[in-house]
Amino acid sequence: MKVVYIASLLCVLSNAPCLGQLRIDKPVLLTGSATADRQVTGLTPYTAPGDALIASEEQSGTLRFVDDVQGNNWQVSLNSLDVALQPGTQLVIVPPSTANGAITVQVGSDGPYSLEWKQGVAVLGQDIPSGMIISAVFDGNAFQVLNGRVHRSKDCISGMVPVSTQFCVDTLQRTTTDFFVASLTCAAENKRLCTWGEAISACSNRVELGILTPSGDYEWVDDTANELLNARVFRYIQCDGAGTRNSTTSVAPFRCCYTR
Repeated sequence: MKVVYIASLLCVLSNAPCLGQLRIDKPVLLTGSATADRQVTGLTPYTAPGDALIASEEQSGTLRFVDDVQGNNWQVSLNSLDVALQPGTQLVIVPPSTANGAITVQVGSDGPYSLEWKQGVAVLGQDIPSGMIISAVFDGNAFQVLNGRVHRSKDCISGMVPVSTQFCVDTLQRTTTDFFVASLTCAAENKRLCTWGEAISACSNRVELGILTPSGDYEWVDDTANELLNARVFRYIQCDGAGTRNSTTSVAPFRCCYTR
């Protein structure tokens, strides 16, 4: 399964602060009665082996990226991993060009631990596709590969159809409502409002997908307008018809999209 991860702070904010950092495959909702309650501030660039990473640290690769392993027992030496290996530690490894047999990973003096495609299924060097970079996480007993040999898009949710290998879209138009209710409705189903580009792509392929033909009504899309409180709508007479509406006082139908 191909999983699209989002590096973000997951926290339903209310009057009391709550903290946490996760990578998830779901929409993130920030709620609160005041603007100050709907923001993320004060993130520290954690660097200890067991810490979750903010996006900039994750993207830098300095704490988890390994590109000098050889043979079948991959020796990992990183300054950020100079303490006992902890469950949840993730490594991004460039495999050697030639390796055969079961692969193990040793981090400093810890290990060696089996590298597995899934629990109990060892990675064999000859099965690693050429050019593949392996992302693996330590579960306490072995390193589990996160990305796998074959990238497979997730199946569309019932009631949706694929537009491409990247996303699915609702086949039916949703109830007319304001922009925020539309957004929350999609999020509650682990979906999201379609972007402007996705909406046009879906509409342009309406015959194959069974999507309603342009019928003179607008639909909300997840693009803000460069105007106070306005959000973008699309699809009036033709697929690339454009417009904006007030996000709180105007209503329009909508449909949800889903990342594959």
